[in-house]
Amino acid sequence: MKIRKATKKDIESLVKIWIEFENSQDKYKSAKQIKEFEAMGKNPENWMRKELLRILKLKKSEIFVAELDKKIVGYSSISIGSKSPIEKIKRFGRIHYIYVHSKFRKKGIGLALMKEAKKWFKKQKVKYISLAVMHNNSKAKNLYKKFGFVNKTISMVAKLK
Repeated sequence: MKIRKATKKDIESLVKIWIEFENSQDKYKSAKQIKEFEAMGKNPENWMRKELLRILKLKKSEIFVAELDKKIVGYSSISIGSKSPIEKIKRFGRIHYIYVHSKFRKKGIGLALMKEAKKWFKKQKVKYISLAVMHNNSKAKNLYKKFGFVNKTISMVAKLK
């Protein structure tokens, strides 16, 4: 297995795996969230291509891919942001996505992607990292706990009537 930075040549593979990621999350999403994803238009792939190209150009963001036999089987998307002065953390790392193709799970790929993200954040002198995970995704939560993540906030959603 090889973990490396994504390039423009990886866009099509990343779009395919992102669609798989979004579809795999349906079991964790509400019907409203599924409709929002579908509302991206008839072609969410085009939206994702543009988003990936935008991320690859940013200096404070990175996309890592996990390869097995030259095939992308997982990825992570991370960035550096800033918090409000109230929290007294000027810069923090943000893990947006970590996903491993279902056929390649339990092989240490998610762990390797997390280690690479942690290494990149340390190089950027980031001291705190945040992420969001669906409340019922226990496998992902267990991975994150191995890296010292703890529950801080609860995000709640309500539909206005």
